[in-house]
Amino acid sequence: MMLSGDELRAELHMLRMEQTFDFAGVARIDRQLSGGHWVSVTGNRTDKYKHMVLKQGRGVAGTALMTGRLMTHQAYVQTGMTIADCPMMLAEGLLSAVAIPIRSSSGVLGVLFIGSRQSHAYSLGTLVLLERVAGTLRGRLQEEWLENELPSKSEDTMKVQES
Repeated sequence: MMLSGDELRAELHMLRMEQTFDFAGVARIDRQLSGGHWVSVTGNRTDKYKHMVLKQGRGVAGTALMTGRLMTHQAYVQTGMTIADCPMMLAEGLLSAVAIPIRSSSGVLGVLFIGSRQSHAYSLGTLVLLERVAGTLRGRLQEEWLENELPSKSEDTMKVQES
């Protein structure tokens, strides 16, 4: 069963309330941008996310996107980066965050991003739960996202060369 935008937002809101997160969002990869854009958020204080392009390697979510692995703000800071280097954390006043890639057999489709406005470490149980949620989202979003995916630039180039 595919998720509509409203259903995705409702699921993120429910996750946020059950786990007492301040912010929850999902970004979708856009191969044309070599990054992604935020398709649904809840708990936001601003609308800045609407104008953000998720860039591979930039911020907690962008690093999860680039590596295809879960990324916490603690691990991100250990790489020498700061919260100021993470656009979503900065825009939303988040002090703790975790980003979990939404993967398919063809690669990373998007990122589940969770944040809190108080500094704390996420427990192993919470990280396992979030991995499970990302897996569930993959199953429910993958079909729609793959159907609506724009061809990559290399595919466009191949089509022109074949003509």
